[in-house]
Amino acid sequence: MAARQQRDESAPVSFRLDSLYKQMLEERSEPGVSLHMAARNLLMEALERQAGDDFDIKAMASQIAQLALEVQELRTDVAVAVQALLVASGRVTSEEAKLWVDKTLFQKQE
Repeated sequence: MAARQQRDESAPVSFRLDSLYKQMLEERSEPGVSLHMAARNLLMEALERQAGDDFDIKAMASQIAQLALEVQELRTDVAVAVQALLVASGRVTSEEAKLWVDKTLFQKQE
């Protein structure tokens, strides 16, 4: 029963290899392993590696998005700190400090 169940879950795949690829497969396969099994193993390894790469890319994209949010929060914190220091110096008003911060740190034009 187990063998029949295994057959139901797998699918036969058939394809031809050009002589160059056949030779490459023969060179890469272990002694005593049929070309059929060598091709099967190579294909499955490639698919698993690609699935892993896709997962890694998605994980990195998520981490980059999180990092971008943290950088934006840091920029906002720095802007607030600079504005507070400018006002505390007594040389500019709160509005002047805000305009300077917006123009200088965030490249906003008046």
